[in-house]
Amino acid sequence: MQVNQLNQLIKDMEDYDKDKRFMASCDLCSELLKENPKIAEANIEKQICQGLMKQLDDQSGEVQGNAVKCISKISQKINEKQLGEVIKKLCSCVISGTDDFRDIYRTCIKTLIVETEESYGKNICNHLIPPLKEGINHKNEDVREECIEILNETIKRFYSVLISTPNLIEKDTVMSSLLKQLSSTNNSLKKKANYCLGTLAIILSPKQLTSLVSKVVKEITGKKQKKQVFTYVQCIGAIAQTVGYKLGSTLNTIIPIFTNLCKLSGDTENKEQDLENEVAEMCLNSFDCFVKKCPKEVTPFLNGILELAGNLISYDPNYSYDEEGMDEPMMDAEEYEGWGSDMEEEIGDNGGDDSSWKVRRSSIKVIDAIAKCRPEMLRELYTSIVTKLVSQFKEREENVKCELFATFSSVIKTGVVVSEEDLMVDMDAPMLVRTRSSTEVLTEHVPLIMKSLLKQIEEKNQKIKNAVIQVFMNMALALSG
Repeated sequence: MQVNQLNQLIKDMEDYDKDKRFMASCDLCSELLKENPKIAEANIEKQICQGLMKQLDDQSGEVQGNAVKCISKISQKINEKQLGEVIKKLCSCVISGTDDFRDIYRTCIKTLIVETEESYGKNICNHLIPPLKEGINHKNEDVREECIEILNETIKRFYSVLISTPNLIEKDTVMSSLLKQLSSTNNSLKKKANYCLGTLAIILSPKQLTSLVSKVVKEITGKKQKKQVFTYVQCIGAIAQTVGYKLGSTLNTIIPIFTNLCKLSGDTENKEQDLENEVAEMCLNSFDCFVKKCPKEVTPFLNGILELAGNLISYDPNYSYDEEGMDEPMMDAEEYEGWGSDMEEEIGDNGGDDSSWKVRRSSIKVIDAIAKCRPEMLRELYTSIVTKLVSQFKEREENVKCELFATFSSVIKTGVVVSEEDLMVDMDAPMLVRTRSSTEVLTEHVPLIMKSLLKQIEEKNQKIKNAVIQVFMNMALALSG
């Protein structure tokens, strides 16, 4: 396409006919993707970008939506300066644009962030972070939510740039603005603010991180309503997921508080039972992170964590099990339809459904983490852990049951563990020796284990069958020779 044709299309981008505006944008986008040399020669790239930015304010929704799609497509073809201007305009649309297209603008910005070269990071952060910082405090909750989501993506993508150039973001100001959102009544907003605080923790200095954790812990201990407690526990969980290895010095404060929050009454008449379960699940997930990411600092608390998890794997206040391991609901079966909902659901979305399965699943994951990361810890407690896991083979929830079998396989593998001498001398090339006591314990439990597993193998559920077969294989390996 020649220069005069390109110039005509640029004019058509502002034509009164919306169809012409639509098609002109599509044609110019195609030419840009073809890397037409005429575009570079005539400096038309800038005019195309300016035209597309104007169309973001177009009266026609179709033209607006098409402009967003075109910008996403050409993001990797335009130069750094133009890209910065485009992102700045999109961000302005998120904050002050129409409600109908706000999520589209946000999606487009996130796409540009992900697909842009890291070398553009400084320029993009310069254009994005200042308006996002203002957007987080916007009076409109929807705007705040979108800005927090974009900021989260920006920090994740360009954290190395933000660490090397700290003046690109006012960390204390952003941290305070995000913490402020946790007092909102909007669950979605609070969740996104927590995730963003977890991501922000990556670029915080040790002093700032300690300050953040202290403020959150203070809120946990000062709140009486479980819903408020959950929000701040979720924040610690988000931080643990991203920088758990930096929280070692704070475990002395966090773990006792979280342990206390995991003491569940099991009172089926308690209206806040689901909330208590959600809080306990989040605390247990944090313990999982601490075991994996703070191996040295968490050591003094491991026995207590393991005992707590071992007790909670059978936490099922709304069900009773007979001697044969068959489950009997304490309420009508109809009330249990829809169990196994996604763990990302908001608090309160589960209605009357039982959420105790989340506590059991998280407890099992904690035991699995200890078995894999600290096998020497299970030597003294091998008998009690194996007994508790086997007794819970009657588990009624499919996902929890599969997690249970996977963890049992991990525990079985501790029958062949690294000797204490090798652990201290050479972690890279350990000599494996069979722990006699563990093997004997496993042998003693073989009849009970086989009885329980043979029941499970008759299940129609193929996922459970596969998990049981894996347990059989690991038992054979552990007991052979």
